[in-house]
Amino acid sequence: MTDSICYELVSETPREVWKCLGACQRFRHRTVRPGILPAICCGVAARLFDRYSQPEVVNISEPIVSVSRAVTE
Repeated sequence: MTDSICYELVSETPREVWKCLGACQRFRHRTVRPGILPAICCGVAARLFDRYSQPEVVNISEPIVSVSRAVTE
């Protein structure tokens, strides 16, 4: 049995909400990426409705390794 250390890293992922201007009037949520075109739904470009940040949690577990040195004299 080995000991380990566990921790969480939380980062914010920028997201956008797009609203369809076509017949369905749905909302589309997607991650922000540079240079990406507007969302397309029902054959027409959607309208940017809102922006928000979504937390992204990463759980990390690392074993603790003890280093034993042989001392020779």
